[in-house]
Amino acid sequence: MRLTKKIISIILFPLSLTCVAQADVFLWPIKDAKTGENILYKPQDYIRNEFNLGNLIIHAPKGSLVQAPTSGEVISFQYVYHNSLAYLNMFRIPPTNFDKDSKILIQQGWNDSEDINFVSASLGLKLQDGRTIYISGLRPIKPFKTGEKIKRGDEIGTIGYFYKTIRQPAISIRMSERGGIVGDPMSPFGLKSTFRKPEMVKNKTFLTAEEAKYDLMVLVDALKDGFTGLYDYVSEKDFEAHVSQALTSVQNGITNADFHTTVAGIIRIVHDNHLAILSRPIPSSPPATSADMPTVSFGWLKDSLVVTQTRMNQSEYLKRRITEVDGIPADVLREQLISYIDGIEGTVESHRDFVLATTAMLRYFQNNPEASPKGDVSLTFDDGETILFEGARRSLSASSGVCVPMAPTFTDFYFANLVDDSQELSLEKFSDQTAYLKLSTFDITEVQQDQIAEFIASLADSNYQNLIIDLRNNRGGSDETMARLFSYIAQQPFYDWMYSKVNKKGNFDFFEHTTNYGGVDMVLFPEHFSEKGRDGYFSYNTKTILPNENANFKGNVYVLTNERSLSASAVFAGLVHKYRRGVVVGRETGSAYHQMKALKFATLRLPNSQIDINVPLVKIVFDTCTSAIPHWRGVLPDYELPLSLEELSFEDGDAILNYVKELIEKGYYLKEIENSETQKKQNWYVRLISIVCCSIVVYLIIRVVNKRKLR
Repeated sequence: MRLTKKIISIILFPLSLTCVAQADVFLWPIKDAKTGENILYKPQDYIRNEFNLGNLIIHAPKGSLVQAPTSGEVISFQYVYHNSLAYLNMFRIPPTNFDKDSKILIQQGWNDSEDINFVSASLGLKLQDGRTIYISGLRPIKPFKTGEKIKRGDEIGTIGYFYKTIRQPAISIRMSERGGIVGDPMSPFGLKSTFRKPEMVKNKTFLTAEEAKYDLMVLVDALKDGFTGLYDYVSEKDFEAHVSQALTSVQNGITNADFHTTVAGIIRIVHDNHLAILSRPIPSSPPATSADMPTVSFGWLKDSLVVTQTRMNQSEYLKRRITEVDGIPADVLREQLISYIDGIEGTVESHRDFVLATTAMLRYFQNNPEASPKGDVSLTFDDGETILFEGARRSLSASSGVCVPMAPTFTDFYFANLVDDSQELSLEKFSDQTAYLKLSTFDITEVQQDQIAEFIASLADSNYQNLIIDLRNNRGGSDETMARLFSYIAQQPFYDWMYSKVNKKGNFDFFEHTTNYGGVDMVLFPEHFSEKGRDGYFSYNTKTILPNENANFKGNVYVLTNERSLSASAVFAGLVHKYRRGVVVGRETGSAYHQMKALKFATLRLPNSQIDINVPLVKIVFDTCTSAIPHWRGVLPDYELPLSLEELSFEDGDAILNYVKELIEKGYYLKEIENSETQKKQNWYVRLISIVCCSIVVYLIIRVVNKRKLR
């Protein structure tokens, strides 16, 4: 019997491989058509004068059914219009019915000179292996939500038109590998492929003076051309002086790694955390396998420089106050290190303080040429004692496990509210009165948004009193998702922004050096208009957002923020503050409250160094003035918990979460803040009255004295 089973398994094994192989091959997307039928263009073809790198373009009669080639999760479903094969416009109207949706597009200002037939629905499916397939040229037959699962063979639309240069009805299949790299769209269908991976440009490790200066001027010209509000936080004089200094520093040529630092310096002085370098520096020498590392760490907490980490056998120095580092006074060193901190927006203090608390030692060794190459550091404490902490050799190989053990560790703090890709949110009920929503990004799917809506509705039905919304370490994401989530707690109509400003409506000169825009001749902002006496072009928000009728929480809202609450999470906290729809607990957001440069970005690639830079094109203004938050600062908390070593080390668990639970237990909310503010005003009035009364008394005394003198 066992022998018979073995024989059968041997016979069936090749057949099972065939079945698996067939299951892995994609279905042809045109329903009832043969694989490979009616291909118009393959990768490496030219469509007129345009090179087709990675699109497989398939013709079929208009209205033919299109099926999902494979199973996956919807990551995008939206209308697009291809200006070129490399660049497209995306529209916010959810695809439902093309005839009706196209009329809405026309009402919203679609340019009649362009054929609206070439607007199409594009579906993005993320596969289990991490790849993504994009199918464009569709006419919708049903709406799809991001996060929704689609099975192989499901009908996803009908044939429309993909691109204005191709006048026949057609769809495009495009594959994207992990990391967004263009992939082969033919071999998944079992076709002999013409796809060729783009050749990697070999980056230079050294730039001549001419190459470096050219790249610097490309960057500077791009900022002046497209970055709105270049001189919001830095004067034109200081900016030009910094650029002049950078040009001088490269006059003898420069390594790519050092040039990367020079570019970072120009970006740093602008003080905007959306303007950022996307690529990593190219090392000028092979990476080291080991290095000398310090055996102690220091940082600023509550304006005092203290020891934050030590070796286990040096723990008696932990928390001791430091007055000098290698003979440099603490206050002098602090100002030096601040000048090297990236990502500070406006005059936001929380991000600066966070870096000074956690990575001051690292930045000291990176930026101070006088620091010991062996990792030695001499610390002088407030009692006058000076100790030399000798460095130790550390392997940089991940497999070796040789390191310098330091305590306490900050691991739990760094990963608070951060979850993996499969779970960007967490919904919990702490008690029958308090619920908890943890959100690490606003780039969540519509299915996840629906989960939040159901959760909020269940709280309303059960008369919950308190909702904690945890936005710590939330780096932002979709502004539409942010506004939708705020509608779940809003109690009045609201605006999520006031107006936006751009330098130009289009025709940006620096687009010739971008990787995500097809050309210079392009109108991006037709809805923006010039105003007399003002530079730039403006668009005002007239869209009022109403509280959600089906899911709306009316109880107390506590929003947790910290120095890594950025972009959309800072906007959410700002709306909570502006509409007094809750209290903010924790620390100042890392992004500014009044305005932000975001919404649309160009990826600038410096031609010689190949450094990629994210350049925001739109300034969004949320609020013009407020007495509670100074201009250019982040959203300030109603209840602040300053950063401490106890919080960093999770000595008593999650400090901010514990703090908000304590506030809820004591019943602290908006009334306590308003009462406190009223008391401050009353105290001010009392002081004013006291000053006036004292002045009157002094005046009367002086008069009496003068009268007596006259007698």
